[in-house]
Amino acid sequence: WRLKALNHLATVRMKQARFAEALECFEEVEAYASAGLRGEDQDEAWEFWETVYRNFGWTLSSLGRGDEALAYIQRAIDVKERVGRPASWFDLWDLGRLKALTALRQGIPAEIRSSQAIVTKALWLHRDAEPSDLVMRAKIWHSVGECSFALGHLEEGGASGSTAASPNSATSSSAARTHYAKALKCFRESHKLFRKTEGRFNPLTGTEAQALAWA
Repeated sequence: WRLKALNHLATVRMKQARFAEALECFEEVEAYASAGLRGEDQDEAWEFWETVYRNFGWTLSSLGRGDEALAYIQRAIDVKERVGRPASWFDLWDLGRLKALTALRQGIPAEIRSSQAIVTKALWLHRDAEPSDLVMRAKIWHSVGECSFALGHLEEGGASGSTAASPNSATSSSAARTHYAKALKCFRESHKLFRKTEGRFNPLTGTEAQALAWA
């Protein structure tokens, strides 16, 4: 019951955007569960640990602690693979997005391309597993586009503390234009799906229209 109560409290704190308090709850959950399980029992409780590690990842990401978040998402995948469960489209989407954010912050284009390949794999796995879930597919298309947009940004000299050109001006880099064109294609697909499922005036559709404008 203690674990259930802590998990419930952490979920409430996350919904309230009180992420530091949610993290404290998850840390207590991890410590309490680890103390009560023998080493050989850890993998038998893989579903529990997958959820715990994923929650850690989301919370740490919300706190701006990207490297730690990425490590926990990887642990969520590892605990499944140890018991013969493949990574799901959701696992890959989480992993790819966080890896891309870290790579952008560090200014490493090769890592963004690797992350984009992971997110693209998630897109096709999701399409096959959930063919009617067009909203989620639109979100993953957006993530693929974000990777291309980030590559264009870096081509222009961007990154943390960048010297990139004004976001309101056209790029003079042909390589950047190529990446932005790919981003535009992805954002268009995402916008089309949001408009089809949610309507013209839904916030998701409007946000994606803004992404189209930027690209």
